[in-house]
Amino acid sequence: MDNFIVIVPDDMERAAIDGRDSKGRAWMPFLHKLTVRARKFTRAIYTCPICTPSRVSLFTGRLPHNNDIFSNPNGYQNFLDNNLDVGSWPQVLRAAGTHQTALHGKSLNVYTGAPMGDMWNRWDIVYTGNVTQFEVNRTGVEVLVTGHYQAKWLADRAETTIKRCVAAGKPFAIVLTPTAPHEPFIPDAPHAGLYAAEPFAPAAKPNFNPLNVTNKPAYVQNAVRLTPEEVVTLRADWRKAREKSRSIDDMIRQMHSIVGKLGIMGKTHFIIYADNGYLWNAHRMPDKGRPYQESCRNVLYWIGPGVKPGYDDRLVGGLDIGPTILELAGLEAPAVMDGRSLVPLLKGETPAAWRNVMLAHGMRVTGDSEPPVGGSMAGISPGVEWRSIQMRDYVYTNYHGEIEAYDLKSDPYEMNNLGPAYDTEGARAGYEERITALLAASGRAEVEPIENA
Repeated sequence: MDNFIVIVPDDMERAAIDGRDSKGRAWMPFLHKLTVRARKFTRAIYTCPICTPSRVSLFTGRLPHNNDIFSNPNGYQNFLDNNLDVGSWPQVLRAAGTHQTALHGKSLNVYTGAPMGDMWNRWDIVYTGNVTQFEVNRTGVEVLVTGHYQAKWLADRAETTIKRCVAAGKPFAIVLTPTAPHEPFIPDAPHAGLYAAEPFAPAAKPNFNPLNVTNKPAYVQNAVRLTPEEVVTLRADWRKAREKSRSIDDMIRQMHSIVGKLGIMGKTHFIIYADNGYLWNAHRMPDKGRPYQESCRNVLYWIGPGVKPGYDDRLVGGLDIGPTILELAGLEAPAVMDGRSLVPLLKGETPAAWRNVMLAHGMRVTGDSEPPVGGSMAGISPGVEWRSIQMRDYVYTNYHGEIEAYDLKSDPYEMNNLGPAYDTEGARAGYEERITALLAASGRAEVEPIENA
């Protein structure tokens, strides 16, 4: 029986995961070494690119509208109130008795201390503090941790879980969720200052803090450009975020090392996928939660037995991780899961059909007060501010009735908004019909044919 280690960085864009610094060195040097064994999915789409909704989709394998969670406030309690632990892939594994399940790190926003239903055999849930002093619920016991760097402490706890499971002869499924490189940008001591003089890469992109946004929706036009002084502050934060990210690479190295020492490399899968990307003021947007590619797309690494290394540009997402793990564990994914198994892709196979589109949602941001109107936005819940059809090389987004559309092949930085070409309901019809159909669908049997069409 295979083991699974899922590592979920917090607020880490693709450029920080698989990119390089100004001297050509990988930001994540150990992960880079593992790529020769990895299936690297280069078009991994976030169904809602912000912490809680993204993590809930990862756990449940469902689209946000079927989870009814679109935002961070009270995310943990909403998860419990909606009984979303039932049918989640950790709960299915635990109920089947095939694996010991564990969560080490951040769970969902506004953690209340209550267990996450029946998902985990053991847990170390971090819920207050920062990376050097933090409170943890350790399988029901409250503990204040001081004198340890959070990512390293969590890796040590996960290592203990792995050793105990191996000693007991039990397969394991572990999720590691450090709050890195999420702010506050405090790197671990060995990496502090490593990138103190690194050129500010986001500022070199044409979509950084743009002067002219007249072709963008009103919410972008209303966003104030950063001052030179604010750019300097952002640059300092970005450098420290890159230094803090190295603790993720250290975590991957430690997990890989202990698996090797215990002789279980041949039956252990490593999955690395952040909870969302990060904008760093692309399109004047400060962080995440937007349909732009820095926020809404990332890379997903899968390393393990039977995995054919290589690049794969088909559309995938966090909601596919659960169905894949369950198939590899010899279990059937619950019918309510909207995601699909990646097993054929991991083997290097070409399925007869695969999805051509994915539906993404965005949460309402404080200060956005205008009511959503028009097309698929009519009657939308107040917790959502946009809906988007994400395609391989194209994206269509309805934001409060305003349309954004980009040809990503010719316009990878999303500078030329094609939305004005869709200024009539007739021109929008095909995209809006696809959105409406996906919103009405629940479970793979209903979702898959719409995505594949």
